Amino acid sequence: MDDAEAVLQAAGFAAIDELPAFWMPLSEVTAWAAPDGYEVVRAVTDDEVVECLLGDRWAGYMDDAEVARTFPDPAAMARVGDRSFYLGRRQGQLVATGQTISIGGVVGTYGMWTAEPHRRRGLGNAILARGLLDARAEGKEIASIQASEMGAGIYQRAGFRKFCNYRIFRPPM
Repeated sequence: MDDAEAVLQAAGFAAIDELPAFWMPLSEVTAWAAPDGYEVVRAVTDDEVVECLLGDRWAGYMDDAEVARTFPDPAAMARVGDRSFYLGRRQGQLVATGQTISIGGVVGTYGMWTAEPHRRRGLGNAILARGLLDARAEGKEIASIQASEMGAGIYQRAGFRKFCNYRIFRPPM
Protein backbone atom coordinates (compact mmCIF):
# COMPACT_ATOMS: atom_id res chain seq x y z
CA MET A 1 0.00 0.00 0.00
CA ASP A 2 1.41 3.40 -0.91
CA ASP A 3 1.10 6.60 1.12
CA ALA A 4 -1.86 7.98 -0.86
CA GLU A 5 -3.88 4.80 -0.37
CA ALA A 6 -3.08 4.78 3.37
CA VAL A 7 -4.30 8.39 3.69
CA LEU A 8 -7.54 7.56 1.85
CA GLN A 9 -8.20 4.51 4.00
CA ALA A 10 -7.45 6.44 7.21
CA ALA A 11 -10.07 8.99 6.10
CA GLY A 12 -12.67 6.24 5.67
CA PHE A 13 -12.45 5.75 1.93
CA ALA A 14 -12.78 2.16 0.72
CA ALA A 15 -11.25 0.64 -2.42
CA ILE A 16 -14.18 -0.77 -4.38
CA ASP A 17 -12.53 -1.82 -7.63
CA GLU A 18 -9.22 -2.14 -9.46
CA LEU A 19 -9.20 -1.55 -13.20
CA PRO A 20 -6.68 -1.36 -16.04
CA ALA A 21 -5.49 1.92 -17.56
CA PHE A 22 -4.37 2.30 -21.19
CA TRP A 23 -2.65 4.90 -23.42
CA MET A 24 -1.97 5.46 -27.13
CA PRO A 25 -0.51 8.12 -29.42
CA LEU A 26 -3.31 10.00 -31.19
CA SER A 27 -1.32 9.73 -34.42
CA GLU A 28 -2.47 6.09 -34.51
CA VAL A 29 -6.21 6.82 -34.31
CA THR A 30 -8.32 5.95 -37.34
CA ALA A 31 -11.90 6.92 -38.14
CA TRP A 32 -14.70 4.49 -37.37
CA ALA A 33 -18.13 5.00 -38.94
CA ALA A 34 -21.26 4.65 -36.83
CA PRO A 35 -23.19 1.48 -37.68
CA ASP A 36 -26.17 1.76 -40.02
CA GLY A 37 -29.16 3.30 -38.29
CA TYR A 38 -27.09 5.04 -35.61
CA GLU A 39 -25.71 8.55 -35.32
CA VAL A 40 -22.81 9.87 -33.26
CA VAL A 41 -22.88 13.55 -32.37
CA ARG A 42 -20.79 15.87 -30.24
CA ALA A 43 -22.95 17.51 -27.57
CA VAL A 44 -23.53 21.17 -28.32
CA THR A 45 -26.35 22.19 -25.98
CA ASP A 46 -26.60 22.01 -22.20
CA ASP A 47 -29.47 19.54 -22.60
CA GLU A 48 -27.24 17.22 -24.66
CA VAL A 49 -24.51 17.36 -21.99
CA VAL A 50 -27.02 16.53 -19.24
CA GLU A 51 -28.37 13.69 -21.38
CA CYS A 52 -24.83 12.36 -21.84
CA LEU A 53 -24.00 12.40 -18.12
CA LEU A 54 -27.24 11.23 -16.54
CA GLY A 55 -29.68 8.42 -17.07
CA ASP A 56 -29.67 4.64 -17.28
CA ARG A 57 -25.92 4.36 -17.75
CA TRP A 58 -25.37 4.47 -13.97
CA ALA A 59 -27.81 1.65 -13.16
CA GLY A 60 -26.04 -0.94 -11.04
CA TYR A 61 -23.11 1.34 -10.28
CA MET A 62 -24.54 4.42 -8.58
CA ASP A 63 -28.02 5.12 -7.28
CA ASP A 64 -29.85 8.37 -8.13
CA ALA A 65 -28.58 10.15 -4.99
CA GLU A 66 -24.94 9.30 -5.81
CA VAL A 67 -25.40 10.47 -9.40
CA ALA A 68 -26.90 13.77 -8.21
CA ARG A 69 -24.03 14.25 -5.72
CA THR A 70 -21.40 13.40 -8.33
CA PHE A 71 -22.94 15.54 -11.10
CA PRO A 72 -24.87 18.35 -9.32
CA ASP A 73 -24.86 20.62 -12.39
CA PRO A 74 -23.64 18.73 -15.47
CA ALA A 75 -24.02 21.68 -17.83
CA ALA A 76 -21.87 23.93 -15.62
CA MET A 77 -19.31 21.14 -15.20
CA ALA A 78 -19.08 20.82 -18.99
CA ARG A 79 -18.16 24.48 -19.35
CA VAL A 80 -15.18 24.12 -16.99
CA GLY A 81 -11.99 22.82 -18.51
CA ASP A 82 -11.46 21.26 -21.87
CA ARG A 83 -14.34 18.73 -22.01
CA SER A 84 -16.32 17.27 -24.88
CA PHE A 85 -19.34 14.98 -24.71
CA TYR A 86 -20.52 12.51 -27.35
CA LEU A 87 -23.87 10.82 -27.79
CA GLY A 88 -24.82 7.77 -29.82
CA ARG A 89 -28.46 7.62 -30.84
CA ARG A 90 -30.76 5.25 -32.67
CA GLN A 91 -34.06 6.70 -33.86
CA GLY A 92 -33.49 9.70 -31.58
CA GLN A 93 -33.00 7.60 -28.43
CA LEU A 94 -29.74 7.83 -26.46
CA VAL A 95 -28.06 4.40 -26.55
CA ALA A 96 -24.36 5.24 -26.01
CA THR A 97 -22.14 7.96 -24.54
CA GLY A 98 -18.54 9.03 -24.22
CA GLN A 99 -16.61 12.10 -23.12
CA THR A 100 -13.12 13.50 -23.28
CA ILE A 101 -11.21 15.71 -20.88
CA SER A 102 -7.97 17.30 -22.07
CA ILE A 103 -5.06 18.52 -19.99
CA GLY A 104 -2.04 19.77 -21.88
CA GLY A 105 -1.35 17.44 -24.79
CA VAL A 106 -3.20 14.49 -23.22
CA VAL A 107 -6.87 13.60 -23.67
CA GLY A 108 -8.59 11.24 -21.29
CA THR A 109 -11.61 9.28 -22.43
CA TYR A 110 -14.35 8.74 -19.86
CA GLY A 111 -17.98 7.80 -19.54
CA MET A 112 -17.97 5.26 -22.35
CA TRP A 113 -21.27 3.40 -22.17
CA THR A 114 -23.46 1.48 -24.58
CA ALA A 115 -26.89 0.12 -23.66
CA GLU A 116 -26.92 -3.67 -23.63
CA PRO A 117 -29.12 -4.22 -26.73
CA HIS A 118 -26.81 -2.00 -28.84
CA ARG A 119 -23.45 -3.51 -27.92
CA ARG A 120 -21.09 -5.34 -30.29
CA ARG A 121 -22.10 -3.31 -33.36
CA GLY A 122 -19.24 -0.80 -33.44
CA LEU A 123 -21.07 2.11 -31.84
CA GLY A 124 -18.59 2.38 -28.95
CA ASN A 125 -15.73 2.33 -31.47
CA ALA A 126 -17.39 5.14 -33.42
CA ILE A 127 -17.82 7.32 -30.32
CA LEU A 128 -14.27 6.61 -29.16
CA ALA A 129 -12.78 7.42 -32.58
CA ARG A 130 -14.82 10.62 -32.92
CA GLY A 131 -13.62 11.93 -29.54
CA LEU A 132 -10.00 11.01 -30.21
CA LEU A 133 -10.00 12.46 -33.74
CA ASP A 134 -11.51 15.70 -32.42
CA ALA A 135 -8.77 15.83 -29.75
CA ARG A 136 -6.06 15.21 -32.34
CA ALA A 137 -7.49 17.99 -34.53
CA GLU A 138 -7.27 20.27 -31.47
CA GLY A 139 -3.54 19.51 -31.08
CA LYS A 140 -3.57 16.77 -28.44
CA GLU A 141 -0.93 14.04 -28.81
CA ILE A 142 -1.68 11.22 -26.33
CA ALA A 143 -4.90 9.49 -25.23
CA SER A 144 -5.50 7.67 -21.98
CA ILE A 145 -8.40 5.66 -20.63
CA GLN A 146 -9.32 3.65 -17.58
CA ALA A 147 -11.46 0.66 -18.46
CA SER A 148 -13.59 -2.03 -16.93
CA GLU A 149 -12.44 -5.56 -17.61
CA MET A 150 -15.49 -5.95 -19.87
CA GLY A 151 -14.59 -2.84 -21.87
CA ALA A 152 -10.82 -3.33 -22.09
CA GLY A 153 -11.01 -5.20 -25.40
CA ILE A 154 -12.53 -2.27 -27.31
CA TYR A 155 -9.59 -0.07 -26.33
CA GLN A 156 -6.94 -2.67 -27.06
CA ARG A 157 -8.48 -3.29 -30.52
CA ALA A 158 -8.39 0.47 -31.11
CA GLY A 159 -4.63 0.49 -30.42
CA PHE A 160 -4.44 1.35 -26.72
CA ARG A 161 -1.67 -0.27 -24.65
CA LYS A 162 -2.06 -1.19 -20.98
CA PHE A 163 0.29 0.70 -18.66
CA CYS A 164 -1.03 0.09 -15.12
CA ASN A 165 -3.94 -0.78 -12.86
CA TYR A 166 -5.68 1.79 -10.70
CA ARG A 167 -8.07 1.61 -7.78
CA ILE A 168 -11.42 3.30 -7.41
CA PHE A 169 -12.20 4.58 -3.91
CA ARG A 170 -15.63 5.38 -2.55
CA PRO A 171 -15.91 8.08 0.13
CA PRO A 172 -17.37 7.22 3.53
CA MET A 173 -21.14 7.25 3.50
